[in-house]
Amino acid sequence: MKFIFLLVLMSSVLCSNSFAQKRKKNKDNTPSLEELGLTTELSLKISGDLACKCIDSVYNNDKSVKANDPAILNCIDKQVGTYEMSKQLMESLKSKNKKINIYVSQKDSKAYRQYYYDLESWLKDSCKKLNFILTNDDDAVDNSYSKNIYALKEYDKGIPYLKKNEFEKALPFFEEAVKIDSVFSFAWDNIGVCNRNLGNYDKAIEAYNESLKVDPKGHTPLQNIGVVYTYQKKYPEAIAAYKKMLTVYPNDAEGYYGIGNIYIMNLRNDEEGLDYICKAYNLYVKEKSPYRADAEKLINIVYAEMKKDKKEAEFHKILKNNNISPN
Repeated sequence: MKFIFLLVLMSSVLCSNSFAQKRKKNKDNTPSLEELGLTTELSLKISGDLACKCIDSVYNNDKSVKANDPAILNCIDKQVGTYEMSKQLMESLKSKNKKINIYVSQKDSKAYRQYYYDLESWLKDSCKKLNFILTNDDDAVDNSYSKNIYALKEYDKGIPYLKKNEFEKALPFFEEAVKIDSVFSFAWDNIGVCNRNLGNYDKAIEAYNESLKVDPKGHTPLQNIGVVYTYQKKYPEAIAAYKKMLTVYPNDAEGYYGIGNIYIMNLRNDEEGLDYICKAYNLYVKEKSPYRADAEKLINIVYAEMKKDKKEAEFHKILKNNNISPN
């Protein structure tokens, strides 16, 4: 059924593009796949859009769902085969002998993992719902939500704007919520998030610290204080904030990634940063997190720099110490 759906889908795209406008022809007077808009990028987008719609449906049925929830992972997994087949179809049609080879890789194979990672990376960049889930995954504690109905009403008014990244519109509702209930930690968190995105960095830090007074283990403020200090180019403070986060959450990839990113992108200390990024990468893989792709990109950046400095041996040693294969 997947293959039949794929052929129908690609045919519909082919036909709609063919009649859209007159196009330049190949030597045999037929339009190329690229001219018709049939590219591997299109294959990825089609499968990604379907996976994103599935994720949206899962979230709407369960607001507490996490990014590594089996239902979310299944949304990605069930589109991997479609993406793999459509990409193979494109590549086969481009080949000179025009021989079409279509097959689906085994789930435990390297090829399958690569297709999965491609799709996962696309979703992280392009699926707004997945990104909302990724950035709103704190577990609730006693003071996370207010017991005051009026504070909750104000908080709930701000959430739709927050989901749409309309931070200026969302902020007054969360501020009103903490006026009514000063120990409403999730409202303080969202005040921090809004101010951070609006560039009000000092106010964001203040809000996150207020949240930590209520819940010293709050994941959002612990992580985002490091983010804000990084935006302010206060790198020692940012590293200290991430290290504080790691004392509370020693197995949290975000702490390692935050420190590694600062060392690599801001302090130009590739070897120190690489070790942290490798630790983040391993945790992302274990958690089946889409952020794995970000860590992988940084590892590749470090490799290019260390290769240029003739430090490939040191690069491979750090990877080996973290049980990562360079392949």
